[in-house]
Amino acid sequence: MTAGCRSLNTECCWVTDSVVCCRSSPLSLIQEDYPDPWQHIICCVLCSRTSGSARIRSTIAAFFSTFPTPTTVLEADVADITAVIHPLGLQPTRLAAVKAVSHDFLATDWQEPSQFKGCGKFVADSWKVFCKGHRVSRGALTTWYVVCTPSASPCI
Repeated sequence: MTAGCRSLNTECCWVTDSVVCCRSSPLSLIQEDYPDPWQHIICCVLCSRTSGSARIRSTIAAFFSTFPTPTTVLEADVADITAVIHPLGLQPTRLAAVKAVSHDFLATDWQEPSQFKGCGKFVADSWKVFCKGHRVSRGALTTWYVVCTPSASPCI
């Protein structure tokens, strides 16, 4: 377990670039697998309007294997990105959103993912929970989620 966080019935949390990331819920949400803020946001964009099947998980994993950073997305040929995301459908919409998010992630002083093209409430809420450590005030997540800070005691 990682030092620097407290856990209540979850795997632990970690800190990357002053961002607190925690997982995992009993829901096994795909976005829990991507604690890096850019990857997390892109994961949410890619799984928007999908069924959440194993095919989605493997397509998103293949995407990050091929394009692990915003820079690799920005430098990639459009046809290469389209080929990888093809199983998700809506390629022109997803491609535009992935390119725009990647650009703005690097080029702007963004505060919330909802500032990016293709990112609405779902992406912003997911980012707040899994990348910022905000506790959900109601619903299933309150029963398992842990708020971690860099100064908290080691994981249990």
